[in-house]
Amino acid sequence: MNKALEQFEKYASANRLAVEPTKTQTMYSTATNHIKQMKSKGTRMNNITLRVSPEIKILGYWLDEQLTGIAHYSRATGKAIRAAGAVGRSSKFLPQKDREFLVKSLSHPHLYYCQSSLYNPCGEANKYMERAYNRGARIICRTERSAPALDRLGWLTWADAQQRCQ
Repeated sequence: MNKALEQFEKYASANRLAVEPTKTQTMYSTATNHIKQMKSKGTRMNNITLRVSPEIKILGYWLDEQLTGIAHYSRATGKAIRAAGAVGRSSKFLPQKDREFLVKSLSHPHLYYCQSSLYNPCGEANKYMERAYNRGARIICRTERSAPALDRLGWLTWADAQQRCQ
């Protein structure tokens, strides 16, 4: 790894590019029992040890060590839940139709963007998405149960909505 980074540094300097080791991260994607061994070795660039991170952001997508997509999904669903929560807190006196419009406009885009970033997400990532979707429905209807809220709104379940998008 260090040899490859040295080659990259040479390439960058030959092409007048500045390599910034303080902004560079290392992530090891290997079997769980090898990760500790890899992390202990360390990676250096310009005589600076690079920070090892369990997840990194590449072109807007959060990649985790096991390549499950959970890091990306948890961040996107967190944004969706916060947006739906903000709608719930700020729309006490709005009718249900307006709350639904706000949740669909502010919260759902995070879920749909996240869904399109990975073709077949793992089960845990799918649970995050379903929780955020159901929470939006509960906030709109001001109920504690998801099924009655989905029925009242006429929304599909998350699994059916996901099937429809594909």
